Amino acid sequence: MDRRYPTNRAIASLSLVAAILGFAIRRLAGVPSPEAFVGGITLAISFFLAWAIARELDPDHDLSAFVAAALSVIPHTTLGRPDLAAALLVLLSLRILNRTVGPAAKPLDTVILLALVGVAVWRGHLALAGAAAAAFALDAILQPSHRIHVAAAGASLVMLGVGVGRFQPSEAKALTEATWLALAATLPFLLLIHATGEPRAVTDSGGLPLSAARVRAGQWLGLTALVAALLLEGQAGLVALSPLWAALVGTGAYFSIGAPTRLPHSVHDPS
Repeated sequence: MDRRYPTNRAIASLSLVAAILGFAIRRLAGVPSPEAFVGGITLAISFFLAWAIARELDPDHDLSAFVAAALSVIPHTTLGRPDLAAALLVLLSLRILNRTVGPAAKPLDTVILLALVGVAVWRGHLALAGAAAAAFALDAILQPSHRIHVAAAGASLVMLGVGVGRFQPSEAKALTEATWLALAATLPFLLLIHATGEPRAVTDSGGLPLSAARVRAGQWLGLTALVAALLLEGQAGLVALSPLWAALVGTGAYFSIGAPTRLPHSVHDPS
């Protein structure tokens, strides 16, 4: 991360604090040091991923991402560790769709994302293969278009088909009370989608304004991916994608309480 951005410096420091706290809590609970260390590291990564996903979902409000990061601690400590590869797949799909960096994805970026799709399918997260296919397809359609991602979308759908054949998914999972509450907590995010207009944030490279159509598409993609994962996998899907859940809830809650403020220096405005 570019440490010229004050929010980047803040999340790096807070992630370290999260790792230390995660380790300390587990040690106090009697967990052996090696396991407690791993738990602290995964908490820190989950904390960071929730922040990073929230920055893609709500690029104009710097502080909402920190709300999301804080919320990620709840499912991590109560439900279990998320699937970090699955959360990373969501993050990279959103970044390719939003063009946050600026230029279109390079071939290596596409290959990495397709590899993560394969990992997600192998682990049974079929909804994420569909979400990645949608991200590729939208990137190929929305202006400025990147036509080669039509092929990447097709490759994702092929992997999804392989996964369907392997797992032979049955009917949608019965949702528990906790899962229904988790879904209900994402409802304020719809207000953020409705209010999203032309972003003030700019790309990391070139300083170009982000595309409103791409940002809204990314918002719908993130919400749809979570809902689909919960319907297909039940609470297991919530646990796996808890950083995405925290990002949706955090950005939606921050916006709905009427706090659309920015730091003196945006993450897209180096100090």
